[in-house]
Amino acid sequence: MKRKLALLLSLFLLFTSLSLPGSVQRAQAAAPQSFYVSPLGDDNNSGTAEAPFRTIEKAKQAVREINQAMTDDIYVYLQDGEYFLNDTLTFDSLDSGNNGYNVIYTAADGATPVISGGVDISTGWELYDSDQNIYKRTGVDWNFRQLYTGEDRGIRARQPNLTDDVVKGPYYRAQNGEYPYVIGEDERAWAEQLNGTSAEMVILQSWSQVRGRIDTMNATTGQVDFKFPESGFSYNHHGQGNSPYFFENALSLLDAEGEWYLDTAEATVYYKPRSNETINTTRIIAPKLETVVKVEGSEGNKVHNLTFSGIQFMHSNWLAPSSYGYVDVQAGFRYQSVTGGNNSEIRNTARYTASRAMLELKYTSHITIQNNAFRYAGSWGIMGYEGTDHTLITWNHLSDNAGGGIAMGIVGDLWDDNEGQDPTYTLPDGQSQYDTITHNTVDHVGLDYGDMVGIGAMLPQNMTIAHNEISNLPYSGISIGWNWADTYHGMTNNQVHNNYIHDGVRLVQDGGGIYTLGRMDGKSNIYHNYIKNMRQGSYAAWNHIMGVYLDGETSYRMVERNVIDNTEHGFSGSAHDNIIRYNYYNVDFGGVNSSSTAYGNISVSGNNWPQEALDIIAAAGPGKASQPLPTEPVNLALKKPVTASSQSKDPAFAVDGDTGTRWAQEEGRTDPQWLTVDLGDVYSIASTSTMFELNSGYKYKIEYSEDGDNWSLYADKMAAATTQQTNNDVNAVMARYMRITMTHDWGGSIYEFSVYPGEGGTPPEANSLILKDEVTFDKNPLRQSDIQIKMVMNGGTLNGIKNGSADLVPDQDYTLFWDQVLIYKSYLQTLPAGENSLTFDFAAGADPELKVNVIEDDGSVNVALNKPVTASSQSFDPALAVDGNTNTRWAQQEGIWNTEGWLMVDLQGVYNIKSVTTMFELNNGYKYKIESSLDGQSWSTYADRTASVTTQQTYHDNAASPVTARYMRIKALYSLGPSIFEFSVFGTPVTPNSTIDKTAAAFNKTPSKQSDITVGLDLQGNTLTGIKNRAIYLKPDVDYTVSGSNVTILRSYLATLGEGKSNLAFEFSAGDNRTLEVTVTEVGGTEIDIALSKAVSASSQSKSPLFAVDGDPATRWAQQEGLTVSQWLKVDLGSAYDITGVNTRFELNTGYKYKIEYSTDGFSWTTYADKTSTATTQQINEDRKATAVSARYVRLSVTDSNGNGASVYDFNVYTLKAADPSDGGGNGGEPGGGNGGEPGGNNGGEPGGNNGGGTGGNNGGGTGGNNGGNNGTGNNNGSEGGSTQPGDTGSEAVKFTDVSGHWAQANIEEAVKLGIVKGYTDGTFKPNAIVTRAEFVVMLMNGLKPADASSGELSFVDGSQIGAWSQEAIAKALQAGIVTGYNDGSFRPSASVTRAELAVMIARASGAKLADVETTGFADDSEIPAWAKSAVSAIKEAEIVKGREGNTFAPNAKATRAEAITMILNLLKAGK
Repeated sequence: MKRKLALLLSLFLLFTSLSLPGSVQRAQAAAPQSFYVSPLGDDNNSGTAEAPFRTIEKAKQAVREINQAMTDDIYVYLQDGEYFLNDTLTFDSLDSGNNGYNVIYTAADGATPVISGGVDISTGWELYDSDQNIYKRTGVDWNFRQLYTGEDRGIRARQPNLTDDVVKGPYYRAQNGEYPYVIGEDERAWAEQLNGTSAEMVILQSWSQVRGRIDTMNATTGQVDFKFPESGFSYNHHGQGNSPYFFENALSLLDAEGEWYLDTAEATVYYKPRSNETINTTRIIAPKLETVVKVEGSEGNKVHNLTFSGIQFMHSNWLAPSSYGYVDVQAGFRYQSVTGGNNSEIRNTARYTASRAMLELKYTSHITIQNNAFRYAGSWGIMGYEGTDHTLITWNHLSDNAGGGIAMGIVGDLWDDNEGQDPTYTLPDGQSQYDTITHNTVDHVGLDYGDMVGIGAMLPQNMTIAHNEISNLPYSGISIGWNWADTYHGMTNNQVHNNYIHDGVRLVQDGGGIYTLGRMDGKSNIYHNYIKNMRQGSYAAWNHIMGVYLDGETSYRMVERNVIDNTEHGFSGSAHDNIIRYNYYNVDFGGVNSSSTAYGNISVSGNNWPQEALDIIAAAGPGKASQPLPTEPVNLALKKPVTASSQSKDPAFAVDGDTGTRWAQEEGRTDPQWLTVDLGDVYSIASTSTMFELNSGYKYKIEYSEDGDNWSLYADKMAAATTQQTNNDVNAVMARYMRITMTHDWGGSIYEFSVYPGEGGTPPEANSLILKDEVTFDKNPLRQSDIQIKMVMNGGTLNGIKNGSADLVPDQDYTLFWDQVLIYKSYLQTLPAGENSLTFDFAAGADPELKVNVIEDDGSVNVALNKPVTASSQSFDPALAVDGNTNTRWAQQEGIWNTEGWLMVDLQGVYNIKSVTTMFELNNGYKYKIESSLDGQSWSTYADRTASVTTQQTYHDNAASPVTARYMRIKALYSLGPSIFEFSVFGTPVTPNSTIDKTAAAFNKTPSKQSDITVGLDLQGNTLTGIKNRAIYLKPDVDYTVSGSNVTILRSYLATLGEGKSNLAFEFSAGDNRTLEVTVTEVGGTEIDIALSKAVSASSQSKSPLFAVDGDPATRWAQQEGLTVSQWLKVDLGSAYDITGVNTRFELNTGYKYKIEYSTDGFSWTTYADKTSTATTQQINEDRKATAVSARYVRLSVTDSNGNGASVYDFNVYTLKAADPSDGGGNGGEPGGGNGGEPGGNNGGEPGGNNGGGTGGNNGGGTGGNNGGNNGTGNNNGSEGGSTQPGDTGSEAVKFTDVSGHWAQANIEEAVKLGIVKGYTDGTFKPNAIVTRAEFVVMLMNGLKPADASSGELSFVDGSQIGAWSQEAIAKALQAGIVTGYNDGSFRPSASVTRAELAVMIARASGAKLADVETTGFADDSEIPAWAKSAVSAIKEAEIVKGREGNTFAPNAKATRAEAITMILNLLKAGK
């Protein structure tokens, strides 16, 4: 088959060069205007036919000597043979044709020259593995990703072995659908051998095929991790469940005929020949050059007037996937690389790079590529980058390419499609202009990169893609347009017609015969194409495959008179202002959103195509004559008199040309309803189109009459209900009256009823109109916008627009689309304030007037811009609704249907609100209300549009008089959930502004250093109305006091703030808020809750997510009520910390399934704890890892709540903070226990610390502090150092605020009763805090209560760091042999205690005899240090310790306070 294909290619080139249109005619000029090249020639020759050059490079230099003064075309004839290139053949501006003539590189008469970027490695092979018949060839010192053997492509070694060449299957199935992928158990055992190799994992992801270079494969979990950078890319934006994949490129995978593997380190290639091949005889070519021919000028100096004709281009390479993997964005135009920053940045920083091609064009003009073959490309066959114009690519054959066929207008590193970050920059550098791609055959491409397309155009202007045949593709046939933002990108007036596209989208999905993206201004048309056989492949995720697919922000396209044959669906129309009309299809129509229009499309059964469809089929493909251009039809019913049996909405709406208005019958009636149109004269009728309100369920019939009395049946559809919204009926009759009668469970309702003329009868008259007669233009610079007017052309054309007698200038003052006019704000600004009239001059019919009410600039600004914002729920961040970027949006959480959502903006000051502009995601369907408030609690209605749904995307709501507000809120209802691009609040400040005398302050939580913060106010006649921390208001007289012009923030409140910066906003009765930044320092030496009072967001809320991190055990976050989808809570810690543990205190004691993840950037997440398999059984749930992890963001996802909804009292994230010696102690909060108060913190209170110490601190001390004992009486919460008598709380259990539901709750309460340990003065115990060596020794000795004995002096080199509160206990433990110091003579009292160290101390205290053991029986026995094994075994045998989940001991994990007291209690029980 492959040999036959090669022969056909040669015949194709010969045939087309001699006989087909557009072929280069042979020059009859004298020798100076022509040169010859032959592989057998010599560059010292003269370049004649008899004495040809050897290299094309030499001929190129010869051309340069004569091309500046051209008087005719210059020909370079390539004689028969193969031209193997060592370097890319590069043409720049010096190689151009001049004076209107061309330089033409073409095949000599009868020749089929081949220009190859490969290397012949057919010989030099030796047997490597006789059993497997594998050969090797050494000395191959370059990298490549394809190999060509004979007329076949070699198979890069893979598993499972290739058996299905159509979809490159079979595939394994992953156990998930997103990175990191988890492979099945059957594959894990052998796939582990891929570790440390150059193996790749090739995965299908909905509409793309990803290649990831394997870094590690975990044989236990099955998780496959990729190398950087592909490990960090956003694979999952279009994942699919149980992703199909195969492994490729390892020597261990080479086991089938035709497979090969290149060992780049050893410069050796291995190959297992096919049975019909003979090694060292069969031709083997390895590609080397990534680009065979490059034609590249510069922006101001283009290459021009070059032609390539009759040449076979073969064997190009592409190596980027060997360095970056392959992660495509869309259609294979650009892949993700590491050329710069993140995807939101502008110009030269995006992580995108354009793919490479066998023939590349950049900054070129009038280049012709015709009658060539492009085969065996490593990526694309032909690619045009920035700045191409008037390129003609015609009569070429492209096949067997690893990548796509032809791509033009490809913008690479120089442009980022998310340009909305910089509103002044929307156009890329040097787009494709007036390029033409016609009469080409593209077949079997995308063989290695299955998401590349046959013909692609990224950012084209005035491009024509016509009469091509595109077949046998893994993805779409033609992909034209780019960008998911509704912004002008220079794409204008592109024509796609008469193409024959068949047998595509065979591997992936979410594509089509013709696929489009982005806005195209002007008149871009897709017409007269025949699209056939686009069906779901065996490995595709879904069947979202269209004949014509208008995807993301596609707008202003016309799709007309195409034939769609045997595709999954006919059409998909997103974005807005697209017209899909008069197409023929024999499949499910698909769907077109309400912002676009579909009419006159004809459904056909089987292959019973009408004659016009047959004519379209016959004219599609190369060499076929084009049909006449489609003409604008006339709707005879437009604006004609109409009557109805009943009405709740005016029958005239059914014939007004506006698909946003409709007739509806009287509500409550169940009898059949009718609508009759008087066409005004007897016409020849060819067809009707009825656009019902709903997509299904109508039974109807249409009748016609010449006199209105005698009726005949036109179409009878009463037998079966409709299954689509628009229904077309064809019948040739003469009539003046047309009547439709219908039934539906919900009553009759029609958007548009259209009647189209046939041949003969009264000639139809065009009557164009506009669908708006009045608009408003606001001259405020922040609210100015172009005005778009929709027209109904109805057979007519627009001659122009007039203002009085003055004509508006096309493309300067306005732009005409198909049925739209966009009047630019630059023109509207010139109009005077008040009422203006613009006249639309149509070629036929009346000339309607548009009233333009112009409002002068009121000086207001968008006071909501980048202000704090919260929402009822989110799938996209609420901040995106106030970021000033109309390409980003807030959307409520997915999966919430028919539920009102809200968005609230804190304006951070008092403003006079003059207007509000809301730009929704969609053009219609929302009900909403806007409210204002001064305190965020009491709300007043600003605008109410809940009576009816919206009919446009953007609304401007103006108050009759300005409203004073500090908060603005919008409540919106939409069936699929509210979604807002921008919520803009325009206002002016209410003055005067108050001030505060400081903007920054510090608070140290060490009790001895705590103090109130006093702030002076200059009120300027205002009053202080409140102080808030984020959205939570401080309580007057509880959290702060006001005395005259001073405010005192009380230390009791400040002590509740977390480590880091907290911003307190002072609100006044007028003017802007003033902010006090408070830097809080936690006490060191122990774990601290770093999430406390940090920024937090949630998927939804009925109670603020701030309550989960406010430190108040009585407040909680709760999800939006009534939702059943998973919920999440995300905390931004402000900077990266080493996370030692996470505590989650739910509302209820049981029933939650959850997962905790962490991230350094807020985008890429790693699992910290996964508790989604079983529901919680306690209210407080602790999660820890053996070692700390670094993270800035921590996210809790509640996947199931047993129907109660996600609700969390406290979400604590812990980090271990080092002790500050100047504090005289670490925590300073643990009251003195039996031996001087367990701490004072890690270092005690020797100089008078908070909870212990020689001189007495706030909570303890020898002489008695506020909460400490005096002379050993155990008064209040402490006792004198050295006494073993517990304080007052020792007689009964203390009710700590943070132990309810904790696994160690009972042990904690018992330990307190026994005087082993006490809690903190803030009412907490901190069970998950890491215990230090000093703390543990004090606890242990409190429990053992050893007889008084001379404890001796401590002689550790760091003795000065051992607090007095712990010195006696350490001395006694040292004397008892329970503890020892380190080899360097230190004790390290503040160091944490590992569980292994704790086990040794417990074992020594128990007096157990420690026998040598080989194993402890724990699953992680190998991780237990040899010096600790005997101790671990002994305390396990004594049942002092049982281990952690999964029978692990976790010897290197830091022991917590809860674990320490539990082991001590178990020790005491064992001793009894």
